[in-house]
Amino acid sequence: IVLKVPQGTLVVSEQPIDPETQVSIPPEEADPGWFVIKDRPALAGTDITNPEQNFDPSTNAPNVTFEFTDKGREEFQNVTEEIARRGQANYLGTGPTDQFSGHFAIVLDNVSVSRPIIDFGENPTGIDGRGGAQISGISVEEGQNLAKLLRIGALPINLKLISQSEVSATLGQQ
Repeated sequence: IVLKVPQGTLVVSEQPIDPETQVSIPPEEADPGWFVIKDRPALAGTDITNPEQNFDPSTNAPNVTFEFTDKGREEFQNVTEEIARRGQANYLGTGPTDQFSGHFAIVLDNVSVSRPIIDFGENPTGIDGRGGAQISGISVEEGQNLAKLLRIGALPINLKLISQSEVSATLGQQ
């Protein structure tokens, strides 16, 4: 089935997660889920610097840490603040805030590689990226993969002309 999406919209896939192991289910075992998102990312891979798999100093749990360029820090603050305010507006006033908190998507080649939560209970005005940011609640392997994907997404791509040829109009007539 081919569906037309409006301009400015992007459809991305994401492999489902096994609830017991918290690991992505291989494509041969489960169909991907699909998300419709805005086609204008708040941050580009070049706005993120130094992505690394680390461990939270207070809990020793695995995480991915990264820093931002000046532009990236400001954009990260803005988008996480918007997500936090949306969560606050949907909150019913009782129960855990994480159930009403919003996500942002990290997308590489039209595949969602991570959808971290911005918990407005912990970050009511978003996340100030001056000290960097971290993604937690992942395994060491997931952290290593995510850090690698974030580094790949930040790589500058230079296209180099390898060969060039001209075709005359007479060739097309033959």
